[in-house]
Amino acid sequence: MYESPNSGPVFSTEVCVLGAGPAGAATALRLAQLGHRVLIVERAPPGRPHVGESLPPSVLPMLEALGLREQVEDAEFLRTRGAVVQWHDRSPVPVPVPMPALGDRDGEAGFQVDRARFDALLLDAAQAAGVRVLRASAGAPIADGARWRVPLQGGGAVRASVAIDARGRRAGVADGPRTAALYAYWEGPRAADSRTRVESCASSWCWGAPLPDGRVNAAVFLDARRCAALPPGGRAALYMALLDTSPLLRSLLGGRRAGAVHACDATPRAVADAAPAAGLLRVGEAAFCIDPLSSQGVPAALRSAVQAAVCVHTALERPTDADLAWRFHREQVERSSRRHARLAAQFHALAARRHEDPFWARRAALAGAAPARDPDSKPDSEPAMRPWPQLDQRLVLDAQARWCRMPAMEGEWVTARHALQHPSLDAPIAFLAEQPVADWISPLQAAPRLRDLLDLWHQRFGEARTAAIWPWLWRRALVAPAA
Repeated sequence: MYESPNSGPVFSTEVCVLGAGPAGAATALRLAQLGHRVLIVERAPPGRPHVGESLPPSVLPMLEALGLREQVEDAEFLRTRGAVVQWHDRSPVPVPVPMPALGDRDGEAGFQVDRARFDALLLDAAQAAGVRVLRASAGAPIADGARWRVPLQGGGAVRASVAIDARGRRAGVADGPRTAALYAYWEGPRAADSRTRVESCASSWCWGAPLPDGRVNAAVFLDARRCAALPPGGRAALYMALLDTSPLLRSLLGGRRAGAVHACDATPRAVADAAPAAGLLRVGEAAFCIDPLSSQGVPAALRSAVQAAVCVHTALERPTDADLAWRFHREQVERSSRRHARLAAQFHALAARRHEDPFWARRAALAGAAPARDPDSKPDSEPAMRPWPQLDQRLVLDAQARWCRMPAMEGEWVTARHALQHPSLDAPIAFLAEQPVADWISPLQAAPRLRDLLDLWHQRFGEARTAAIWPWLWRRALVAPAA
């Protein structure tokens, strides 16, 4: 740090991260683990409460990548498997069913957390790894030659080689109609079942989660126009009326409301300039906001953070690969945003089969969602199931498959990899089951018999990986019978 005679203190660092939420703290932590000097600028005091206390098991790989799984598991948060959902079923009696597509991983438990404690745990880990935290309000990063300058309110600035915006929900392009969330906390007996509850109602959907301190957070998601002009009392009345239409949540609450009813924006948004310039990145909800229906907000933020840290590490340590790293970041943001939007639209389409309100139809049309389908049918992106080949059938790579070069994350680097393109894939793939896709595909050049191909894969990759990858390749029509 040094003093500028005109503008106050100037802090110099390699990487400046704006925001100390999960995305910002995780990005800073991973960069510090990779050996970089990082400064976080955060205006809010520590311990600020947040909504989003339900973390599905899909958060576990990200915690492992950050070296935090054991710490989070030792924090005495509630552990929970799956969700209890009443969604598309036409039966008037709620039937709780598991909904793995909401983020469950078979056999593993997620968490119901106190977000203030969870966020503090991430930030403490970052500081323990050497990250500095500056409590101040910051303006937008400004290009300053080959570096970035982040102005601080009241004077002063931070100068850094890379600036990362992790300040949460920003102005962006709304992916369809605006959605608002009305939520409040409830006190009462500790719930016997710690799973999240999700239920579709006539013109809204409800979400509830038991918390570690015995309270319950209950939220209603509705069209933003219904509550935009309401005073606090009107919002509370609307919230209570909509909660009353959810038998699933009524059975969870059973206590009294603790405090006011709050409102916040819950509209999925894509930020047009999520990767506006080399050396300036947006992560977490500063890059894009997903539909809260998926309960994937925190896992998506942590995944974004880990990927962004690897991009920055590659650009700083291997300058010749900097353009590749920034391209990878941009493509991952765009791909993740599209994938989450499509998944949410498909679930809205399922609910539209049960409820006729325009709330559902408008959201089902999002991202070109296919017509509503039965939940047990195959995903729309998969072709119809073909008969399985005989063991003596010779196989080749499908004629529509093409090879390309694309950036891919490999360990702590972004590298250029051979990737496979095909009409059945949303995007090219460079890895399958943590192995280069070329390693799986190259034996098909010799048109082997299926039995020989499976034997070869068993020897190279093991039976478990082969048992998972072979059916996937066949169902996606990447592998075809030889002519």
